Amino acid sequence: MSPKHHQVVPPDMPNIKPLMAMSLARPYTDPDWFAAMSALEKVQKVQQARALQQLRAHHAHATARHSSISGITNDDDTEAWYDARSATMSDSSVAFISDAEREEVARLAHEMEETEHAQGQLTVSVVRELEPATPNCVPNPPLLFAEKHWKYIPVNTKPFLFYWERDPLRSSPFPLPIDEQMKLNSLFQKTHQSIPGMWLREVGSQLLLHAQPTLLAIPGIVNYTEYYNKDQSPSHWTLRRDIKIGKTMGQMFMTTDGVLIFRVFTMGMFSKTIEWVGEDYTRLEDNGETIVTRQLCKMHHNDSVGTQFLVGRKIGTQPPRRGSHSGH
Repeated sequence: MSPKHHQVVPPDMPNIKPLMAMSLARPYTDPDWFAAMSALEKVQKVQQARALQQLRAHHAHATARHSSISGITNDDDTEAWYDARSATMSDSSVAFISDAEREEVARLAHEMEETEHAQGQLTVSVVRELEPATPNCVPNPPLLFAEKHWKYIPVNTKPFLFYWERDPLRSSPFPLPIDEQMKLNSLFQKTHQSIPGMWLREVGSQLLLHAQPTLLAIPGIVNYTEYYNKDQSPSHWTLRRDIKIGKTMGQMFMTTDGVLIFRVFTMGMFSKTIEWVGEDYTRLEDNGETIVTRQLCKMHHNDSVGTQFLVGRKIGTQPPRRGSHSGH
């Protein structure tokens, strides 16, 4: 009866997995790649040697009969002897691997596994540090003019949802400093001067900021409106505060001290380049009867910064009719 081949199944070796992943993940021009592959080959030799040792232990009675083939009469013994002999002859170097080399390979595999684990933990920690505390309530990128110690919370717009009439005695005088910084022409400056106040109201998922001038610099545009998402994600609209044709991206934030912040990035109609950034820091005074806004603007082409103050008195939940206010 001809002998049958029985596949020699190597035992599991956990350390081989990280070695394989490391070697395949690196470019073959990396010197460490060759070192990893060399270590992998050694691990494979140890794996095969262990398989051979297990096989010899299992077939100890067949090993004693290797010198006399003619003495074998049992088919099972013949197959056992054949498999042991085949495993031994398949790679003579495997049978003679030293204990020192085996220990060195095991040590190397253990060190590489620990290194990969440490790198994985470092990656996780770095990613966690880069994650914002909340998706939208923390300014990202950071505000240009905010206090460093400020903490941010989800926006509560309710105390601000009124029409606020401009107080000329406490607000910045005309011409407004930011208008001069932007070198707006006299018509645009007069349009800003004719705005009697601002109206904050909620419509659906947005906070709307309305400013209605009485002198129109652009015919047909009777109301300027900014749109801010209540979930504090960025929003977009097509008019600009400098009354030029273009587009604006806006976002609002709130501090733990109750400061409501509006930030706007202003761009050209067909451009993604930011021309200037505006940040409004708004708080309430006099038990919520007065609104005080510090407006700052940074021009990107020359890094200039303009500052002005707008102060308003609470009038009601809606703006007064035309002619019923004092027309400041």
